[in-house]
Amino acid sequence: MKVHPLILAHGQTYDRNFPLILIIGREPNNTSVSNGNIGLYNFVKYTRCAFWNVAFSLLGRLNNMSCREVKREFVVHNASPILFADAFPQGIQNAVINKTATRSKQAELANEQVEAIFKHTEVIKRIKLVLLSGQDSYLFNEFRSLIADRFGQLNIQVKSVPFFYPTNLPKIHNNLSEDDIALIKSIYDSYLEEIDAIPVLSQEQIGKYEMDAPDAEEGITCFNSEFAPPL
Repeated sequence: MKVHPLILAHGQTYDRNFPLILIIGREPNNTSVSNGNIGLYNFVKYTRCAFWNVAFSLLGRLNNMSCREVKREFVVHNASPILFADAFPQGIQNAVINKTATRSKQAELANEQVEAIFKHTEVIKRIKLVLLSGQDSYLFNEFRSLIADRFGQLNIQVKSVPFFYPTNLPKIHNNLSEDDIALIKSIYDSYLEEIDAIPVLSQEQIGKYEMDAPDAEEGITCFNSEFAPPL
């Protein structure tokens, strides 16, 4: 059986100290199961992952930047203030029309999933905001309650927002309060302050990078291999 990391970060994020935003989706769109570990997401290889791109677009929208500009910033400094995780450990393929049966079985694992997330204490202590994506169904009630309670004990806000899909971006934005927006901007500002001291890729490397190459397909890198940064 294929496995996936429980928590995903970009590049050298785990080695830095800036604050983080944890975005929790429903479950992966595949048949893999969580291994409970931390890992890396690679938006260079998977340029068209809508879920990730909405997260980057939201951050950009609140900081007067495009999605492309945000991703370029992350590539240049090989770090990002955005983490990803899922409410349920077992993935479900998009082709499955009725996901209720599978999700009903996984709802029983809510406590186990939350405990697994909180085992990563070095990551948890840097999280300043949690966004729950598209978890308005009753099937996520237990997970929502448990994750809100655990982060609430740390005085960290957990916010439910519409599902991270491109057409939902305005709704997601409108769902955020002025305090939420100020917090997200503050997190990004703290990220920028720290990465100013991080060595960046050379202009030659950056020049070889095409984030949105027109012939890119899911799973195909847009880097020329000899110029790819360590991810």
